[in-house]
Amino acid sequence: MYNLSFREKALIWSKYINLFRNGHPSIGKLNDADYAIVLSFGRITISNEDFFYVIKNLPRCKDNILSFDELIKTFDFDSGISNIEIAKECYLILKKYRIKIFVQWEVAFEMYRLHPQNYKNFDKLIVSIWPETDKKNFTTMDVLQQIKTKVSEDSLKQPILIANNWMSIRAALLVKKQIGTFPVLTPLDCSSFNLEAIQKWVNSYSRWIVYETLTRMHHFLFKWI
Repeated sequence: MYNLSFREKALIWSKYINLFRNGHPSIGKLNDADYAIVLSFGRITISNEDFFYVIKNLPRCKDNILSFDELIKTFDFDSGISNIEIAKECYLILKKYRIKIFVQWEVAFEMYRLHPQNYKNFDKLIVSIWPETDKKNFTTMDVLQQIKTKVSEDSLKQPILIANNWMSIRAALLVKKQIGTFPVLTPLDCSSFNLEAIQKWVNSYSRWIVYETLTRMHHFLFKWI
């Protein structure tokens, strides 16, 4: 479990307040992480109205690869450039550190679509996080609640966070609140907006700033962080 220094806390909160620039300070050492938390950033295809119907009818409980193949074949699914960037970072971490990664399903899909054989090679280390079909939305909090249960079962201690740079600092504070330890943060090449995203707040800088301002205020006022 990583204990933040006063300087690191000051850097984190200064980044939280200054949301007009992306990125995060480097926190902790990658060698100390024994698992990764991976969050997605929007998607292009499958509307919100159809989303849970589609997910419910995938064979995801039996085989993630079958689900990904079905998404490609039937729905021509595309989660966008921002999730492709995150998927590439996941492979870099997997190849170097061989740790288990808990991956929101859109990013897991892009990992498979980018390199099917690599995905199969690392299959035992990749845990896809799918939405529960009885809910109307699938928030970062929902993702983290699922991951919290799984890491507790595996007795894992220290995560690294892999997420889009525009949301990483808020996500890191959510991880600290929900999982119980601040994640390792390292520079990532993940800053693109999803220009054609279904979720309009991730497809441009101006929309993101409005959304993120309200979200960060909400999280602080309601003690989500």
